[in-house]
Amino acid sequence: MGRKLGMSDDEISKLANISKSDFEFREWVALNYVRDFAALGGQEPVGEYLEDFHSLYSENEQKHILRVAIQMDFTNRLVSTITRKKPSGPLQV
Repeated sequence: MGRKLGMSDDEISKLANISKSDFEFREWVALNYVRDFAALGGQEPVGEYLEDFHSLYSENEQKHILRVAIQMDFTNRLVSTITRKKPSGPLQV
């Protein structure tokens, strides 16, 4: 999907690794939260960044982030089911 959106291999790699040095802190916190939320099957993640997620984003922003994450996770699993390809892991942001 990233290539269809015009992302470079470097940008795709950065998203796959979610290294703290590759993103602004606020963005990094949200990406980690979403990745862990999906990996835990929709459970509230735990981690050192959790407090930051709740303080950096309003309740509305948190709901929006989770809504997008759930839609992306669902779409990834649906496409994997239809194509019979093994899912590439939790949420592909």
